[in-house]
Amino acid sequence: MTKRTKARAPRPFEVDDDDWYIPEWAPSSSSHYRDPFLPHWVPDDCVRSVPADAHWHAVRVPFADGQHALRALGTSIGPVIASKLAGHVTFLLNLHSLPSWNVIGTRLLRPGTMVEIPPAATTQGPDVHWLVLPGRGTTDPKTLQAALTGAPAAAEQLEPAGGRQSRAPRAAGPRS
Repeated sequence: MTKRTKARAPRPFEVDDDDWYIPEWAPSSSSHYRDPFLPHWVPDDCVRSVPADAHWHAVRVPFADGQHALRALGTSIGPVIASKLAGHVTFLLNLHSLPSWNVIGTRLLRPGTMVEIPPAATTQGPDVHWLVLPGRGTTDPKTLQAALTGAPAAAEQLEPAGGRQSRAPRAAGPRS
């Protein structure tokens, strides 16, 4: 005679070590997660070549100048790709916002010029990688020109929202 044991009903939120919960909306193991805020032209797995003017204008800048422009632009910046090996930084600008471009030492890439686009996960290294991922907005071309040329207009446009902070005047009093 076999002994019958009563099966215990599972408790809510109880999970066995062997059987962990995967929600229905989660990607299966055969697929991978894709950030829904990334544009479709950002590859998932490897570097891809995308033609300039298909989705954005591309401005190529020497590496040191690009680093300087990044510091000057602060948070008002769109996607930026760098390659230490090639020695340049590429700013991706809104396709419909580019005025004439005339900044010495930089190059506006002609329509159809292929630009290497790294996967979103590639944010460092000597080869092509993201300095600023897409999805944060776009870089204003006039502000980028001002940041690259060191024009005073850049400082005014990039001021904090509260305006320029001035030092408090010293209290007038006897000097010792």
